[in-house]
Amino acid sequence: MRIVLAASTVSNGAEMATADIADNINNLANLVIAILLNTNLS
Repeated sequence: MRIVLAASTVSNGAEMATADIADNINNLANLVIAILLNTNLS
């Protein structure tokens, strides 16, 4: 029972980390786009 629970926790942790990384990349991309748009407009 404990082993199953531990494996499940590790799996969830990995999924959350992956989602966080994707989120960070997305935020970074939006930032870059915003900067590029600002540079082009000014």
